[in-house]
Amino acid sequence: MGFRDKINKKKKSIVKKDLNTDSAIGITIEDVENERYIYIKLDKIEDNPYQPRKEYNEELLNELAQSIKINGLLQPIIVSPHLDKPNFFIIVYGHRRIRAVKINKEQKIKAIVRHISQSDIQIQALIENIQREDLSIFEEALAYKALQDTGLTITQMSKNIGKSRTVVSKTLSVLNLPSKIIDEIKTKNLKTSYNFITELSTIDKDKIMDIWNSLDKENLTIKSLKEKKKKRGGVLISTPPLIRDKKYDFKVINYSQKANKYTINFTKKQLKNEKNTIIKELEYLIKKLQEE
Repeated sequence: MGFRDKINKKKKSIVKKDLNTDSAIGITIEDVENERYIYIKLDKIEDNPYQPRKEYNEELLNELAQSIKINGLLQPIIVSPHLDKPNFFIIVYGHRRIRAVKINKEQKIKAIVRHISQSDIQIQALIENIQREDLSIFEEALAYKALQDTGLTITQMSKNIGKSRTVVSKTLSVLNLPSKIIDEIKTKNLKTSYNFITELSTIDKDKIMDIWNSLDKENLTIKSLKEKKKKRGGVLISTPPLIRDKKYDFKVINYSQKANKYTINFTKKQLKNEKNTIIKELEYLIKKLQEE
């Protein structure tokens, strides 16, 4: 008899009480307000292999353990049956909670069992990791990249994690920063803001190290960065080559720096009288974009 059958067999006889159903698995079932909780032995639960978080703040874990000891586990963890090991489970949500319960030397933990595919387990682990409050922008960007690698689009990521497409895109862009800059920020624990890092990531690769080296590392602010960019000609990556080409005077092609987009406008009269000019500009635009 499978795990799900064991639970369903007992369903009618359980009304808001504990019932030992399988001593080998260590399962106890409890119905509370139409929600089914399963008490599972801790040694039958394994970490999610896709969970990118490997280190946990010991002080915060001890605080959580103390809170659970006093108030109980207010929110059960979520697990999924192990695909390769019968009677074992993988954590989907609740990595910190299970560690806190272990600190209290408990033998079982309250859980909700959901049958989740391997790919979804990976995605859920990454989403849980992204929703951590103490995540650095680089860790967050790597988590987004890992989600991308599972096949999710930026729009899908945005919906799943509750952040705008703009925030997701900007965060992903920090992975374009030179590794020297990322390493220096990490190893020296430099104080930076989200806006500073994303602004830094928009600078042309041939300008960025020069601008970075000129910055006061004790004062890494948006204001100081923009001042250095202005003085040293740090052109935004998103600025198209046509805007930097002063020798060409466009008649029908315009670019909005604020909106970061081209617009091509011409009237029927222009098309009739200046057809060659319009074709020439469009050909030039295509050529320059191909060179980028």
